[in-house]
Amino acid sequence: MFDRDETARQLIESLRLLEAAVARTPERWHRPAPAEGPPGAWGVAMNLAHLVVYEESHPVPVLEAIAASAPEPPGSGSDEALDRATAELAAQPLERILDRLRAARQRQAAAVRAISDGRFAAPSTHRWGRPPRSAAWVAAKTVQHTWEHGNTVMQFALFYPP
Repeated sequence: MFDRDETARQLIESLRLLEAAVARTPERWHRPAPAEGPPGAWGVAMNLAHLVVYEESHPVPVLEAIAASAPEPPGSGSDEALDRATAELAAQPLERILDRLRAARQRQAAAVRAISDGRFAAPSTHRWGRPPRSAAWVAAKTVQHTWEHGNTVMQFALFYPP
C-alpha cells in the first residue's frame, strides 16, 4: 500500500512544492489584513506556522516513537495553547518559520525510513482517533495537510496581486 522510501520522498517533495509557492507569493500576502485575500483564508505566515506547530506536536513525536518502538507520547497540549504557539510563530520572519518546518520534515522522513515495513503498515496510534492509524497513514496525512495549506498559499501566488 505505502512504500516507506516513497512516503519519505513525498514528505520532502511536498515541502519543496510549498516552498516554491511561498517564493512566488508577494510579500503583501505573508501577513494580510483580515479582510484581504481569499475569504476566510490565513496569510502565508499563518499557514506555515500552523504546519510547523501541527507537525512538531503530532506526526513528529508519533513517528519517532513508532520508529523507536516506544510508547505513544502524550498529546502536546490544549488547542488554545497550540493556537497561541501558532500565532506567536506566525509573527516571526518567514525564513525562521520555514527552517522549523524543514527540520520537522527531516525528522519525519528519518523516522519513516527507520520504521520496519511491517511496523510502518500496522495500526499504531490513536492520536487521530479511531480506528488506530499506521505510521504510513500519519506520514501520508502530513503530505495531504501540506497540499491543503499549500493550496491557499498558491492562491495568493496566482490570484492576488502584489
